[in-house]
Order: sequence, then C-alpha cells, then structure tokens
Amino acid sequence: MYRSKSCLSSARLVMALMLMLAPVAYAFQYDVLGTLDKSCKLAVGKVHHAAFANTGHITINFQDEPTQCSGTFKMNGYSGKNPLAVKGLVGDAQLTCSDGSTMDATPVADSIRRGHGLGTLTRPDSRKETFYFVFSTHGKDTPNLLQKLLLHKKSGCQNQEDKLIKCITAQR
Repeated sequence: MYRSKSCLSSARLVMALMLMLAPVAYAFQYDVLGTLDKSCKLAVGKVHHAAFANTGHITINFQDEPTQCSGTFKMNGYSGKNPLAVKGLVGDAQLTCSDGSTMDATPVADSIRRGHGLGTLTRPDSRKETFYFVFSTHGKDTPNLLQKLLLHKKSGCQNQEDKLIKCITAQR
C-alpha cells in the first residue's frame, strides 16, 4: 500500500506533539506524610509527579519546627518482577532543607495512587535520622498507611495515630 510522504510526515508530527505533551497531560499530585524515627517528628507535604517523564518535585514541612525540605525525584527502577507494572517502581529523591539538612530518600510505588518510602535525614552536625513516609492521591489514607508502615518497620513512633490524624486534618 502506497502512502504519500506528506501523510507520513503529518503522522510523525502528530506523534511527536503527543510525546512532548504527554508529561504535562499525565501529572499526579500526592499528599505526603512521614515521621522521623528517633524524634517522632511528623512531616507533611506534596509530591508533583510527571508520570511519563517519571520525575517530579517533593516538598515537606516538619511539624513543631520551621524546617522545610524540597527537591526532585526520579522513578528509575523496579523492585518487582513485571517492569511494565506501576507496583514496585523505585526511585531516588534528593532534598535540601531550610535548616541546612539534606535528605536522600527512596520512594516505592505500591500502585498508581499510593506508595511508601524510606529516607535518611542528615543534619548539619552530621546526626542522621531515618525518615519513614507514605504518599497517596487520597490524603485521608496517609495516616493509616503510615501507621501500617511504622508497625511493619517496628518503629518507635508506631503509637502516633492520634497525632497523625490531627496533622492531616490541620492540613486540609
């Protein structure tokens, strides 16, 4: 079957435009809730994720202190067996904080709507603390998700449910 060159060029142009606009068209926003393991300080925030680009921006604020951390992440590998599935997608995040701290974190997608992660917050004096976090497109889910994660990790902060619920309620 013969197709004209102009028809093929038009089809290529349309495909190129779709690929360029796809990262903008499929963007997700997630609520983040986390806690530091030793101090049990809570943090709330937002993730903006450009799905096709598998990159995004994360911002978190620690409760009871004026520290804000922000940075970027890239979802770049799979922990599961199916590389076409969202579940098991693993990423890397680097954040810098207003108090001079830094954080390296590893988010893991549980589905297209939620996930969990683990990070290390390094304070300016080199003290380190583990940061457990969850993210969800439905913010009301995050207290229960974090509670389950803390129980699973046997964290010292696992009895924080009332504080978690108040924290999310205050953010709405």
